[in-house]
Amino acid sequence: MPKPGPAGDDARPSAGSGVALFATANLVVTATALIVAPLLARLLGPDGRGKLGAAMSLFVVLRSLAPIGLAEASTRSFEWREDLTPRILLRAAAPVAIGAGIILGIITWFLAPTFFGGDDTTVDAFRLISFFLPIYAGAEVLRALLIVTRDYRVAASMLASPFIVRLIGVLALLAFGVADVRWVALISIVGMLLVVPAAIRSVMRGERGPDVDIGELRRRLVGFGSRAVLGAATALADRRLDQVLLLSIAGDVANGLYVVAVAVAELPDIIQRSVRGVLLAEGSADIDDAGFARVFRSSIVAIALVSIALALLTPIVVPLAFGRDFEGSVMPALILILAGLPLAMSALGGIGLYLADRPGTYAIVRTVSVVVNVVLLYTLASRHGAVGAAIASLISYSVATALTLTMVARLTTLGLGDLLRWRKADIDAGLDQIARVVRRFLPNRNRTNPS
Repeated sequence: MPKPGPAGDDARPSAGSGVALFATANLVVTATALIVAPLLARLLGPDGRGKLGAAMSLFVVLRSLAPIGLAEASTRSFEWREDLTPRILLRAAAPVAIGAGIILGIITWFLAPTFFGGDDTTVDAFRLISFFLPIYAGAEVLRALLIVTRDYRVAASMLASPFIVRLIGVLALLAFGVADVRWVALISIVGMLLVVPAAIRSVMRGERGPDVDIGELRRRLVGFGSRAVLGAATALADRRLDQVLLLSIAGDVANGLYVVAVAVAELPDIIQRSVRGVLLAEGSADIDDAGFARVFRSSIVAIALVSIALALLTPIVVPLAFGRDFEGSVMPALILILAGLPLAMSALGGIGLYLADRPGTYAIVRTVSVVVNVVLLYTLASRHGAVGAAIASLISYSVATALTLTMVARLTTLGLGDLLRWRKADIDAGLDQIARVVRRFLPNRNRTNPS
């Protein structure tokens, strides 16, 4: 089934081009994060960095929960009715997502002292940024529709712009000597305001589409989304909730060390995030089980290669970049780099469950993983601080991977060997994924966009 878009099918960029653009945007995100992380570490110190990490981590989890799965539902809706257009879906989904963001923001505004153990600085920082939850909820729907129309450039800019603005803002705070957690939290998210208007214009330029019962379409979107949202939210909670809880379990200094370790360890995640977003939009029409398995294997190869290089550099780079106060981040960073492999397997395997129309199954898997993570966090982090939190993440991600891949093997035509047995072609494809990203940062006047 062809995807709707402003241009004919031949004129639209390919999925490979989309993965490369998203990989570039994710690399920009990670590059700016790696620049900002040492600046914030020196500006705020371990204690302030821990407070900021707790506030931002809860916002990231809620940002995923606020759209109530409508972004995922929008990408699948063309299977229900082929003549739907992004304009129609925007009318149906965006008001619900924004409304859910408002409700969630109000609830968590009042519950913030409970989340953060009454730490006034963290509570104030979170309450300030919670007002932006409705905007981010609507933006998630917009980004999904842009991927459906293959307007990858604008979709990628929605991903990267907040981080670029954050870099500029942090540099300004440093210039003026302002070491305020609340200001840093605010400038970390306001960048989305710059790209939402362009995203709306891009979606609205498309075809108007047929007359449909918006109420009925909205109910169907919410029905699918309600099954998908728990998986998306628990997947993020599995990665971010520890930074919220660690503040009260082990203190702001331990959380600050852990936040820096997470920032370093997430570099290989560029590949998983890039492939995941495009595969979800493309997969239902263009990717069969065998094709999904090839993408899965090559992506894991690429992530493994980047992880090995990062692990070798971490003991040298972290003390130099962040200062001696953050030497305690090296060991948890190495553990989290290792944990990145099962994390990526679970996330990409979850796409297989989405494409098999079983989003609820993935939600259950990630909920189990979150429970394991929280139990281990209270058990290990109270004794071993940031290292204990990293070990808890490694174990919970491994549990999620085992359950996810087992369910993919049961619900599709794939066996575990199809997903885990690497071929030489997978290594070549993994190297090509890395090369696609690198080439975008090398000057070459004769280079053309990948197709």
